[in-house]
Amino acid sequence: MRKAIDRHGQTRQYSLRRLRCQGCGKIHLELPDVLVPYKRYETAVIVEVITQGQVSIPYEERTIKKIKRWFAQIIPALQGVWHRLVKSGFASPD
Repeated sequence: MRKAIDRHGQTRQYSLRRLRCQGCGKIHLELPDVLVPYKRYETAVIVEVITQGQVSIPYEERTIKKIKRWFAQIIPALQGVWHRLVKSGFASPD
């Protein structure tokens, strides 16, 4: 079970599937699109914080700063993934 806080401040529980990798033999959890790994808020809340939208959930200012700092740190990695997808033809450069 995984818990996450939605945009209404409600805590929701998700049942996650456990899948064994045939290549390495390790077990991995399958996350739905509404969850971000290692974050306690749903994706919609994180996007609202990053895009300076209205966040309607109870929060601390420190939480917003932590989310923004985390996003600033992962931008280079996300850009690298995007460039690799463009080079391999799986994504459009636009």
